[in-house]
Amino acid sequence: MKKIIGKITAVIAVTAMVITGFTPIEARAESTGSNVFEMDCDEEYTSYDITGDGVPDSITMAMGERDEDGDAKGFTIMINGSECFVSTQRTSYAEMTLIKLKSGSQYLYVRDFIENDDYNLCEFLRYDAANDELVKVCNADPMVRFGIHTDCDPYFANGAKIYCIGGGMLDSTGDTSYDVIFTEKNGKLVFSSLDFKGFTTMKTASKKNNTTKKLTLARNMKAYTSTALKKTKTFKKGKKITFTSMMVKGRNLLYGFKVSGKTYYYRPDDRTVENDQFKDVIFAG
Repeated sequence: MKKIIGKITAVIAVTAMVITGFTPIEARAESTGSNVFEMDCDEEYTSYDITGDGVPDSITMAMGERDEDGDAKGFTIMINGSECFVSTQRTSYAEMTLIKLKSGSQYLYVRDFIENDDYNLCEFLRYDAANDELVKVCNADPMVRFGIHTDCDPYFANGAKIYCIGGGMLDSTGDTSYDVIFTEKNGKLVFSSLDFKGFTTMKTASKKNNTTKKLTLARNMKAYTSTALKKTKTFKKGKKITFTSMMVKGRNLLYGFKVSGKTYYYRPDDRTVENDQFKDVIFAG
C-alpha cells in the first residue's frame, strides 16, 4: 500500500511542479530506525554528508519525464549538482534510503518500482569520491532468485550490520516473511543471513498475527540431514512441519526444522513458485 500511495504522490507532485514551475525544496529524511533515513524522490536533502568531506551535501533523486501513463523514463541521483547515478529504465516510482554504519561507511539503498510493485533495480550504492559517482556495491535483494514479488526494505543499522524487512512469494512455501541481514566485512558490504519470521497461509491470513511457522505436507517431502545436501529422509503426506530457520547456501534456499531433536533441511524441489508441497499456502500471480 505504501508503494501505491508513493506512486500516486509522485505523479501528483511532478504534475504540480510542471504547472507551477516549482522546484524541489530542502527536506528532512524520515528516520525509520537507528542510522536509517528514507528519502523521497524529487526532493532535495541538504543535512547529510554523503561524500565524507565533513560538509553537508545536496542530495536529490530526480524522476525522468513521465509519459501519458504516469511512468517515468528512469531517474537520476544528483549530489551537489553532479549526476552521480543514472537509470534509464521505465519506472513508476523510485526511492532511496541513506544508511550509516559504525565504521563511518555510508550507503544509499535504491530501488525503483514497475508493475505489481516489483522493481527493475534494488541495490546498495556507495559514493566514489575519485570519480564523483555512486557505484553499485551489493545486490539488495538476494531472495529475488527464489520466487516472485520479493521485497527488501532497510529499517535498522547497528555496528557493521544492516537489517531489512523481507518477504515474497517464494518457491513452494508461498507468502513468506523474513529479515535480510547484510554485514560490512573488510570494507565490503555483503549479504550474510536470513532471520525467518513465518508463512502467511489461507488459515492465518485474516488473523491479527497472520503468520505461522507450521505447514502441513500435501504430499511426501524429502528433506536433507545436513546442509551438505547428501543424505535424505522422507516425511509422509499429512505430517505437520514446524520450520525454525531459513538460509541461503550457494545456489540453494533451505528451511530448517526439527523432528525428535534432529535438525533437517528442506530445499524447494523445483524452481517454480507453486508446486503443491504444502497445504493452504498462498501464491499470488
